Amino acid sequence: GTPFAIQIAVTAAVGAALAAPERMIISVTGDGSLMPNMHDLSVMSYNKLNLKLFIINNEGYVSIRNTQHSFFEGHQVGTDADSGIFIPKIGDLAKAFQLPHLVCHNEAELNKIIKKAASMKGPVICEIIATQNQQILPSVTSIRLENGKMMSQPIHNMSPVIPIEELQKIMGIGT
Repeated sequence: GTPFAIQIAVTAAVGAALAAPERMIISVTGDGSLMPNMHDLSVMSYNKLNLKLFIINNEGYVSIRNTQHSFFEGHQVGTDADSGIFIPKIGDLAKAFQLPHLVCHNEAELNKIIKKAASMKGPVICEIIATQNQQILPSVTSIRLENGKMMSQPIHNMSPVIPIEELQKIMGIGT
């Protein structure tokens, strides 16, 4: 599933904004990862935190979708609206929690949206529309063992793979 660290990004950002109200806090999360942290939108709004929340909208759980595509012949379960997940429209959530909402539809708009969000006082939700099947790189990958179980690769063995000689040099191994 989605890594735990990503699911707590919004909560951690809210904590940082509460601890340092004079500073602008920026957090990035996915639309799926936002769902377990919906209550944090209420805290952002109620406390008028100077938190700029960038939500990557890829219509669900892209990490799970990518894993299922890679290891389960593309069978999708619980990754998006077509496979049993409902995620409300980000604009509707922003309205419900009385938060300003900006939308970035493409890369050409990104700098403008970032600057606009940074110039606004208080909390802002910035929705970044992304490709539904976006690959996340670099990424810690998993392998399927002979017994069918999955095993995550070590953190230093990300994809795309660094040639072993270069990795050994970077890590100071075998020199």
